[in-house]
Order: sequence, then structure tokens, then C-alpha cells
Amino acid sequence: MEIYFFLLGLIIFLGLSKLKHKNSFIFIILFLVSALRFDVGYDYISYYNVINYLDENNYNRFGIIDQLLINISRSIDFYQFYFIATSFFVIYLITVTLKKFSENYFFSILIFITIPIFYLLSFSIIRQFVAISIVFYSLRYIVKRNLLKYLLLIFVAFLFHISAIIATPIYFLYRNKFSKKFAVLLLLLSFFLSSVLVIIIQKYMPIYASYIYESARFGKNLFYFFVLIYIFVLMNYKYIRNNNASFFFNTFTVGLCLYAMTIQLGEVAPRASYYYLIFIIVLIPSILKFYKTKQIYFIMLFVTIILYSFNFYLFAKNEHKNPYVPYHIFFLIDEENYNWK
Repeated sequence: MEIYFFLLGLIIFLGLSKLKHKNSFIFIILFLVSALRFDVGYDYISYYNVINYLDENNYNRFGIIDQLLINISRSIDFYQFYFIATSFFVIYLITVTLKKFSENYFFSILIFITIPIFYLLSFSIIRQFVAISIVFYSLRYIVKRNLLKYLLLIFVAFLFHISAIIATPIYFLYRNKFSKKFAVLLLLLSFFLSSVLVIIIQKYMPIYASYIYESARFGKNLFYFFVLIYIFVLMNYKYIRNNNASFFFNTFTVGLCLYAMTIQLGEVAPRASYYYLIFIIVLIPSILKFYKTKQIYFIMLFVTIILYSFNFYLFAKNEHKNPYVPYHIFFLIDEENYNWK
């Protein structure tokens, strides 16, 4: 677990420093921690088996691009290539978008690292998080109002994970700022739509019906946290002043509504909301820029460190498998004698 707190400490040091190329160092650190991991994340062993032993049941579930990466890993006899490539895609697409659109790159990185459904979860839901990163990267085409290029990226994301199709409406949330009353009404309404959603899934998407009865476990704690963040956003609604900030607010609102609708349906269903919730990492800095005092840095650091620590505390209590620890580096592991988690 020490490596994760060392990671956070290093990111904080770089973020507060005046180093010329600190953003590049942040990228390299985030990439390496993700790319070098071994048996970290819920699904690591599944990908490992597909690459090394061609587990066809899992292989056939993967998208075209994902299968290509697996085939390359197999052809060069280097299973870690898959994890290196997907880690690069995720970190590059996220960071290059933050550099272009975030009002405070350091704050955005802190949020990305410490909210558990983003950076840390990318170690587990690998294919979907590549898709989420592609959707986030498509922000440049949403702002430019280039629907064709946006849909092209959605299609590429779809080739990684079919759930990306749910991100298609994001394009149309731009330039239409939700009023506070409408946003709150939408969120309240979403709490009553879970039963309707169950009927839709059972009737039209029976392949996913088995997921809706799983326990949500830690998801509810995260939902409460998002609600607190949303209250903070609503209290600072007056600072949502331009098209980009309005878009981030709209998208986060829809994401929270999707989360509220699906949180009772197990652990898999709420993942559809992540394509929308990811925009919180640019929404919060767009509001905090209006707080001129240096105290905001202290508050931001305090909140993110507490959240980060609480996340590791919760997963330490996971009786099935801790997805983060112990952290292993692939070239330091004796695979033949390794005891899988």
C-alpha cells in the first residue's frame, strides 16, 4: 500500500513545485505505476490468461482493437505489452485533455487519482476505462461542434467496450446549461426510476439481467460522496459562467442521475455513469478558480488525502480480494511460483 501513498505524495510535491516539466513527470509517474503492475486489479488474471493461454471464452468477449492488442502481446511473447499499451492510452488521453481544458491541471490530477472510480479503477475495468478515456478526449470535438469526429471517437470507444454507446448523448449537453431547479428535479426523479430500469433491462437487454441483482457494496458510500460534491457545486452555481463549465455541470448531473438510477442494481450497472462522471475532474477546477485564496490548496489537499485514505481503508475490509494490494512489478515476479490472489 505504501507505493500508492508515495505516488500521491510525489504528485503533490510535483504539483506544488515550480519544476519546468512537472506535468510531464506527472504523466510518466501515473503511466509507470499503471503499466508495470502485476496482478493488480480485479480482472488482471483474466487478461493474463487470455494472453498467455488464449482463453477463448473471454477472448471472444473483447472488442476488435482489444483483440488486436492481445494478438500483438501473444505474437511478441510479452504479456505485459497489453497492460503497457492500455495504460498509455488511458493516461495520455486523460492528461492531454486536462492540459487543454482544465482550469487547474494539478487539481484535476488530484481528483482523477483520489476518486476511486477513475485512476485506480482503470487497473480493473481496463477495456471500459480505455473507452471512458476516449470519450473524455472527445471533449475537443464537442467544443468545436464537430459531430462527425465525435461519433467517430465514440465508435472507436465502442470497439473497446460496447457500453461506450451510452456516451453518445453527451455531445448534445453542450451550450444548454441546466437550471438549478431542473438539475435538482432531474436528480430527485432518478431515485424513482430504478424499478423502470430493471424492467427495461429484463425485457430488452436480458444478457445483462444477471448483473442487476448483485450487491452494490462500496458503491453507496461513493454515491453519498458525489451527492456532497454536487451540493457544493450547486452552492457555487453562480461560478458556472461559460459554455465549457455549463457542459461539465450538465454532464456531471446526468452522470449522477445515472448513478442514482443504477446503484441498487449491483456493481456493474453503475459503470454506465462513469462516462459522464469523469467530467467532474474538470468541473471542480472550473469553480475553484474563483476562490483566490491560497487556503483553497490546503482544503483541496486535505479533502483528497482523506478521500484517498478512506478508499484504501474500505478496500482493506474487502473479504474477497483487495484490488490494489499487494502491488507487484511484473519483471520482479517469478510467475511459475506465484500464488495468485
